[in-house]
Amino acid sequence: MGILTNIIAAEEDEVEAIGDSLQPVDEWSGISLRDVSIAKIATLHSLLTGDLYDDAAAQCETMFARDREASEAIDLERWEHRSLLLRLKEWGALVATLAVNPGVVKVSTGGTAPHCVNTYTLTACSQ
Repeated sequence: MGILTNIIAAEEDEVEAIGDSLQPVDEWSGISLRDVSIAKIATLHSLLTGDLYDDAAAQCETMFARDREASEAIDLERWEHRSLLLRLKEWGALVATLAVNPGVVKVSTGGTAPHCVNTYTLTACSQ
């Protein structure tokens, strides 16, 4: 099982609403893909814009590095003590994903690992 990535086409002022959505590809134009890499995003960007692949890859690498720097690490203790609202959003995303793609997500009943669907919203591969 890989990470499910939603690539959404939307206006910049819709980013927050997309992040709050359990199924953004149902509400905006977009696609859901598994195991998306910088190379795949750069190829898609090149095909859609006509930009050279190397330029698109450099832009995407910069964007991913900026996102990585701005992200906040969550350790096991913090994850176990997350808010009820966040837990409900995780399970809502899981249920919505299972409704659309039965059998895509496997949930184990033991252990302490998170059982959630990760959604990444990409507005563009530009700076």
